[in-house]
Amino acid sequence: MDNESIPGETLLKTDFPARLFITLLIALLGLSLFTPTAQAQDESPITLSARAGFDGYCKENRWIPVRVTVENTGKDVQARVQAAYPNRSNGQTAFGLDLPLPSGARKEFFLYVYPESYLQKLTVSVIENGRTLVKRDLNVVCLGAKNLLVGLLSETPSNYASLGDLKPLDGVTRVVQLRPADLPDQSQGWQAFDALLIAAADTVQLTPAQRAALGVWLAEGGKLLVAGGANWQPAAAGLMEFLPLAPESTRRVETLSELQSYFRADSPLRDGAMLSVGALHKDAQVLVAQDGIPLLT
Repeated sequence: MDNESIPGETLLKTDFPARLFITLLIALLGLSLFTPTAQAQDESPITLSARAGFDGYCKENRWIPVRVTVENTGKDVQARVQAAYPNRSNGQTAFGLDLPLPSGARKEFFLYVYPESYLQKLTVSVIENGRTLVKRDLNVVCLGAKNLLVGLLSETPSNYASLGDLKPLDGVTRVVQLRPADLPDQSQGWQAFDALLIAAADTVQLTPAQRAALGVWLAEGGKLLVAGGANWQPAAAGLMEFLPLAPESTRRVETLSELQSYFRADSPLRDGAMLSVGALHKDAQVLVAQDGIPLLT
């Protein structure tokens, strides 16, 4: 797929109260399980750690990204690293790659697994000449299509705790906290996300492959919300090509009454907010403005 495809829905917003993200996601979408990192416990010179999905969550009938770290403190190894699960034919379905592991090497990468049915466990293995050098069992919870999986990339995740209160028509919402390295480097790995919120996080850390995958996900209808406000710089720095507004500075407004009217919110929004201001993209649409300043674009 052409990674130059036009972005999907991307919003640049202010630092208005975090509860409004719930209403915003409802409008856009129409509507913890903790999995510890597996660590090597044996005497093998190969150290293996792996994390499946996003904090252990995935979506049914969607690719599952498996983030793998392998380190070799012994002799050179020509290995195959794979993630596998039992299939309905009493065999195994495996997804992997051949990987040279010279002495002293440490490599981090993603494997991508497509489940043929409901999946609860994966086994990640390092194999040489048919012999398993080390393996780790991982638990996953694959949510059904009626449930929402929302990614949160923020240095202040507690500010957005109310995202978990989002109620789909028939299902639940799971919010997973992420670091930049957790975002997949291929577009199929993004399929599990119903939405991704980025707020005050350093997006410069994203690799070119991660940005390209994000672009494809957006072109296919992905929902990205980027928070502006006083801390707009780190969140916007690595995402300028996707934003409908190129922030340059900030201005304060004393009320968010236009936002209240737009969402028909019952609670008055009398508190002021610091807004990001800048040049609009030529194809941008301003959804809400306050005192002539775009709030949502």
